[in-house]
Amino acid sequence: MNSALRLLIMLSVMMASPGFAAEAPVIHAVLPPEGVSVGQIVIILGSGFLPNTGPNYQTSNNRIYVTHPGYGPGAVKIIPPGYIFFVSIDTIKFTMPPEVEVMGGPSAAAATTEKLTPGTYCFTVGNIHGRSDQVAFAFHQTAVIVRVSPDAGTTGTEISIEGSGFTPTDNWIGFPSNKGMTGAAHKFIPGVPSPDGKHLRFTIPAEIQMRYLDYSGGGRPFPRQTTEKPRPGTFKISVGNRYGESNLMSFIFYVN
Repeated sequence: MNSALRLLIMLSVMMASPGFAAEAPVIHAVLPPEGVSVGQIVIILGSGFLPNTGPNYQTSNNRIYVTHPGYGPGAVKIIPPGYIFFVSIDTIKFTMPPEVEVMGGPSAAAATTEKLTPGTYCFTVGNIHGRSDQVAFAFHQTAVIVRVSPDAGTTGTEISIEGSGFTPTDNWIGFPSNKGMTGAAHKFIPGVPSPDGKHLRFTIPAEIQMRYLDYSGGGRPFPRQTTEKPRPGTFKISVGNRYGESNLMSFIFYVN
């Protein structure tokens, strides 16, 4: 007997036992508490969740509803089950999808998908035993770059970036393809402000910061941070913050 079938039988026996009272889902907390964006791992802590069943535990027995505070009118929106990768009786983990599934609505048409706009929403967990209360969360947009001006420069050049999803203080400018030291490294300019969330400015420094993993010890990699001069050539830049990293835009760095 495989483990999935064994789990299903155990749940059936428990539910049929005298005195067994099925518990409706309860949400105690949603992590991260400051809000989520597309691609982030979200953890719901609570009780009354039903573990997945079926082959390779692919069958979800819970639904994660996305609603406006107070529910309100409109179609039912859920996290697509394929994004839920862990479920136990007290924990659900999923990756925030780029779109939610829209069930029902004004017609009986098949489910469609919809992108969430930034704002306040609520998670609710439901299964055959009931539906939890709402727990509010903030949905944040991942940074998007629309324009980089100028699109070429050298040390000391002031660069303006237009877009959306920038945070007031903690943006960083990434240089993912400006290669220097051997191996993958995160090269960046930290602490670039954006008061309106749509524009930011920075001056290309003589050296950029770089974080990388040092494997020279032969054992567990050790995280290190250093600086290096930008390398001349055409490469990509991005804007990142605590809600994720933007699309890439081309930029030419030259040496006077």
